[in-house]
Amino acid sequence: MPARPSRAAFIALGGLLLLAWAGYALLGEPQATDATNPHKSPQGVTQAKVRLPLRSFALNLDPATMADTESRKVATLLYSGLIAVQQDGAVEPRVAESWTQLDSQTWEFQLRPGVTFPDGTPVTAHKVVASLCAAMQADHIQSWSLASIAHQATPNSPQLACTGLSAPSPMVVRIREAESTPWLLEALSGPGGWVVDTAAEPGAYGLRPGTGPYLLHTVEPDQSVELAPRTSGAALEPKAAGIIFRYIPDAQLLANRYRNGDLHLVEVDSPQLLELVTDDHGELNAQGHLVRHPVDRVRIAIFNPKRMATWGLDAQRFQSLVDTYAQQVDQARLANVAKSLGTPLPSPFPPAPTAPPQRPRQASLPLPALQLTLITENDPYSDLLAANLPTSVGPVRIGYSTMEKGLFINALLKGTYDVALVMLEATHATPTFWSAFFTPGDPYAVFGRELDGLPAIDLTQPAGIEQASALIAAQGNWVGLLRESGAVVAASNLTGLAFTASGQLNFEQIGLAP
Repeated sequence: MPARPSRAAFIALGGLLLLAWAGYALLGEPQATDATNPHKSPQGVTQAKVRLPLRSFALNLDPATMADTESRKVATLLYSGLIAVQQDGAVEPRVAESWTQLDSQTWEFQLRPGVTFPDGTPVTAHKVVASLCAAMQADHIQSWSLASIAHQATPNSPQLACTGLSAPSPMVVRIREAESTPWLLEALSGPGGWVVDTAAEPGAYGLRPGTGPYLLHTVEPDQSVELAPRTSGAALEPKAAGIIFRYIPDAQLLANRYRNGDLHLVEVDSPQLLELVTDDHGELNAQGHLVRHPVDRVRIAIFNPKRMATWGLDAQRFQSLVDTYAQQVDQARLANVAKSLGTPLPSPFPPAPTAPPQRPRQASLPLPALQLTLITENDPYSDLLAANLPTSVGPVRIGYSTMEKGLFINALLKGTYDVALVMLEATHATPTFWSAFFTPGDPYAVFGRELDGLPAIDLTQPAGIEQASALIAAQGNWVGLLRESGAVVAASNLTGLAFTASGQLNFEQIGLAP
């Protein structure tokens, strides 16, 4: 059985648990520090700057702690890994120019000559090994994604010895897994695999020296982030004269800015925004085009078993409450209010290759009269979904309350909630990722609980995924609600828009046609 994800998997959710919140109060406006002139556009780059929106502004650019997807959108332009894996599975060179699989567990990467960090420091095999080894440590939010690489515990130290990483020559990196996994290249493509200079101190907003096509130029807190193109040494040539991210949380303003030409792209992440950018026939009501794409994002309702115990519910009655609630969820209605952005999620275990099983109906047990509260974030889409969830289970009444993201996360971490409406967005679409929710002893144990029999299931096989799905549906404290799809409205002259294997936006090759 493959190695189970580390504690950091809960914090990461790939970096991608959308709930995760990292608000850093670092001051100052970082400036581009390319060894050459950062304001001179590289040859072949148009002079126009791409303008993109940010829906939140908890900017954190440190791959070791970055947990929100809006920061990741910026970070994909600042960092790159040995390779990149696109949504269709295509593997492209970045810091490495070629790679070879020596055996079922060993890969060798030949580095691209001339790649440097922004200060001109060459990217060598030893630098790459140091970066990957740092990402394998338990305090790195992405350590779970590299857990298959061979390693050993260090006596009397929390540090791992990265025995699976070596540099046979200055420009060759060798990676050996303890057990062969199908997702190593994808992991090396993600934040855990981003190559950074571990010898340099992080800058403002946790910025690390990376190898991406752009540099952080200026930041206006709660307003904008501007990036300048690198003129040399990047693992990938920039395609634009600059990138400007503007903080626009309001859906109506976002749609207006796109129609006025002030933005080149809008991610359609709610039915309200979909209505604003399309007409009654679902056609785009402005110039450009609508791109639909799959994402690995789900909505679930989580019941807190510890909290329910304080209200007098024993294990059997708690399970009866969850099962009865699941049966009362009108998934067709939820899908309808999602307006083509979501489909029903019968099971809370998304990776099942076939239709996952419905939670089995259990014999109802008498429940006490209780007044519970379902908490959710205060965005309109979450509020809309919460308003369409069951308001009672027998004598148990369930109201709902919206709250700001930071307070919401705080309640989840401290366990001071009854029920929570949660959106999860994976950045590593593997079954092992999802099994992390049921690893006992982790800080995000509020999202799940240990289930007898789950550790023995091989989650790398389709049959194992189906077994786990049935087990979680029958015994877990999650109720599956909605599996979401994605849509992007892009200007006609926008080029290079890409998505990761899990459906997240990647802007590293974005540009504007002449």
